Amino acid sequence: MKDVVFGLSQQFAPDSNGIRTSVAVNRSGNTLEVHQSQSLDTLWCRVGHTRQLDTRWNGSSKYDSGIDPSVCLNDHNVAIEVHSSENWSKLWYHVGTVSESKVDWGSSHKYDSGMLPSIALDNDNWCVEAHSSEGAATGLWYRLGKVDAGKKTINWVTGSNKYGKGYRPRVAMNNQGVVVEVHNNEVTHNALWYTVGILDKQSNTIHWGESKSYGNGGTQPSVAITDDGFVIEVHKSEGHGTLWRHVGTVNTQNKTIDWSGSAYFDDGQEPSVACASDGSIAIQTHQSENSSSLWYATSLIADRSRWMETLYDRLQDRPLWRITIPGSHDAGAYNMQTNRTPCGDAPSWLPGAVVRLFAETHTLDLGGQLDNGIRFFDLRPYVDKQGKFYAYHDVIGASFETMLDQIATFLKYTRKEFVILKISHFCSFTDERHKELVSLIDAKIGEYLYKGSDGALLTTPFGQLVSQGSRCAVWYDATLKPFPDSFYRNICMYDDYANSEDYETMRKDQLKKMKENPGTESRLFLLSWTLTFSEFSDIEKGLTLHVISKKANRHLGEFLATEAGGYQVNIVYVDFPEDARATDCVIALNR
Repeated sequence: MKDVVFGLSQQFAPDSNGIRTSVAVNRSGNTLEVHQSQSLDTLWCRVGHTRQLDTRWNGSSKYDSGIDPSVCLNDHNVAIEVHSSENWSKLWYHVGTVSESKVDWGSSHKYDSGMLPSIALDNDNWCVEAHSSEGAATGLWYRLGKVDAGKKTINWVTGSNKYGKGYRPRVAMNNQGVVVEVHNNEVTHNALWYTVGILDKQSNTIHWGESKSYGNGGTQPSVAITDDGFVIEVHKSEGHGTLWRHVGTVNTQNKTIDWSGSAYFDDGQEPSVACASDGSIAIQTHQSENSSSLWYATSLIADRSRWMETLYDRLQDRPLWRITIPGSHDAGAYNMQTNRTPCGDAPSWLPGAVVRLFAETHTLDLGGQLDNGIRFFDLRPYVDKQGKFYAYHDVIGASFETMLDQIATFLKYTRKEFVILKISHFCSFTDERHKELVSLIDAKIGEYLYKGSDGALLTTPFGQLVSQGSRCAVWYDATLKPFPDSFYRNICMYDDYANSEDYETMRKDQLKKMKENPGTESRLFLLSWTLTFSEFSDIEKGLTLHVISKKANRHLGEFLATEAGGYQVNIVYVDFPEDARATDCVIALNR
């Protein structure tokens, strides 16, 4: 199903702080962010533009005084901002137009009394505003208006109408007249509620459904909706500085939302979320959990488990070497044991419990990686004394049998996905063990193997690769006699990692190698976006591979959007790919 994966956020600018951020984006990729100063009751805005998974922001500028701003933007670059007065519960709005570098705001207009306002706007310039009662009251109120973009004013067609009880409402509206509102409960402010409404332009009203609970233990919710009724909600946990998201689909018949479970995506507070009306992209902004720094991240709205099938019309005539694929480094290094193997770089005296902190490269199992969109898997097999096969990365990882079962299930229930398994770095293997592993692979996924000559694989059109359904190519990097005719062994690929834990060193290294060795019809290029520990004593600093990987993963989207143009990258190879939004980056490149 469709989902959002925001990954690790980026800071707007080291010297650009604030609180109570709000964000908007339209289908052209224009973005608008507003926030309140961290020390003064002044309001600031900035304009940006999304390109692939990167957003280029202009500097922020002051536009008014006040608190608690909220902003929206339609596909005609008309923007509305609402806020409260800094000293009393009066509500004000601005209408503006967004250009590439700035917002041309109209005058500030008082329109109501209340607090914590929120605003939404459609492409016909209808807007809906929601706010809380002023003072200690718990009422939720809305009003409808029609924007005059030329005069930069709003003609309010209704006064304030009470529609429920609660605290801190946030509202979103699509171009089909579906309105979604989220808020906290009125007493403790720690439970999440939503209301769905249908805009009736003939009678100037919203027909609201019943307010329904969708989660306990959350605060500061924000919501966005696409034209096809896909809903994205973000909030902060009640007791911790962690950020979570739900996604769901609106049922307009009974005015309900079919929600997914909540999922953690970052640390922070005061989150805001917006999405393009066409469902192409979503963006979230938030304040740091322990400071006034402001952060952002984008995500595609996509079904990552079937991204190749979704892009089939674009991919079907392309040879494999003209396609970019997300790859998983040491794909079986998750839920690792503490048992050491005889193969590895760590000193033999280090206990396995310590080595595991350096070795674990994933939080998702192989099935989860497939669902997240990964299609190239680096698998390194180890065989134990009982003859069982496991992945390893110095210590023992996932069972090969389990991983192959997950691959078989995935291939069975998809139609046009292509998976590559690179099996190498064999540990404790004999000829007999190779035969046993080959037999295991054939027994588990043999019916899904794509069989062709080594030399032709890279030039085979994608449509031919999946003409019989989803398929898998096994690249078995060992000398076997006889070599299985269903495996590959001579796929040529440039693969050279930086071997550094310093991000800038790695970035420059991979940039140079990408420019000098782009993918061709005879050789693939693997972008090794990975950091490697240089000193095992770093464990004393509280570092793990997951911690140091964040320095690289935070910047993958920016790198590919600004540096990869004109260079064929075939494999985007990462640790913890969900942090890097690796699949989203690849989808954007393939488009």
